[in-house]
Amino acid sequence: MVVFISTCSPQPEITGRWRSTSPSKFLYEYRSDGTVLLHLGQPARQVFRYQLLDSDSLRLYDGMGRFQDYDFLVSRDQLSFFDAGNDGILVEKFTRE
Repeated sequence: MVVFISTCSPQPEITGRWRSTSPSKFLYEYRSDGTVLLHLGQPARQVFRYQLLDSDSLRLYDGMGRFQDYDFLVSRDQLSFFDAGNDGILVEKFTRE
């Protein structure tokens, strides 16, 4: 019964492809398996793993296992990352593709 309840709880809509803002304009794909791919050519490369900590925060892991925590907000076709240690400081903004 607990598994059923947890699978029915709404998940943030972070999965999908997100383009970073200028000047880089990188295309990242957040997959439901917790991986983040960077699309710079063929094939796409895994650059991060992520773990949702709650409905509005996540932990990004790099290839060395180091991590950084972010608060995030998904609003229509915009994804914004905020520094988890400094409330309100915008770190990066993305647009859904």
